[in-house]
Amino acid sequence: LGQFETADGKPVNDTAKKEQLKAGALEVTLVDIAGTMKASGMPGMGPTEDKKNWHMLGGIVVTPAGPWFFKATGPEKTVVAQRAAFKALLSSVKTK
Repeated sequence: LGQFETADGKPVNDTAKKEQLKAGALEVTLVDIAGTMKASGMPGMGPTEDKKNWHMLGGIVVTPAGPWFFKATGPEKTVVAQRAAFKALLSSVKTK
């Protein structure tokens, strides 16, 4: 959540959408965030300047070995168009 802020510069904590899913017996949380993706201070770890009208889909799959994290970020129109595919990916996760 800390990587994004609303258009007026506020944290996205109140606007982020969370959805509970299942991948077999595994618990999954889908986080859906829209706004401005803030520039990263670490080289190679994100945009070097703020990106307005961006979107992030994040997935947290709780496995017996610990959580697995999935993330898709990009222009809002692009990421929103792939939301169903991202949910399908999360729902397909399996452990051995």
